[in-house]
Amino acid sequence: MLRRIIVITAILTSQTSMAMTCKTQTMTSCDEGLCQRVQSPNQSWIELDSNTLKRCDHKGCDTYKSSVERSGEFINVSIGNKGYLLKVDGQGKFVEVATIMLKTIIKTDRCL
Repeated sequence: MLRRIIVITAILTSQTSMAMTCKTQTMTSCDEGLCQRVQSPNQSWIELDSNTLKRCDHKGCDTYKSSVERSGEFINVSIGNKGYLLKVDGQGKFVEVATIMLKTIIKTDRCL
């Protein structure tokens, strides 16, 4: 069974840093109003450093300028107008939402 691995390192200020490893085995894919849980097809990870988000998988890495904001216990990460959001709570639970064309991919789990 393939596992999706997400690595997040967030530097929120010059004095505050956070490193997490987040794993998911499944994701929810929504298209035309129908959502279904599916196995993650490839191993991938995310690295977040300052305002740069790097998403990597077996094909290589894509790097994006991102916005990282803290709101209470939550860390919120977005990539401009690319249709992407990552939210991590103080307990390490996360949700990642990405849109590809008109399809929405949702991943949730817990970070270590």
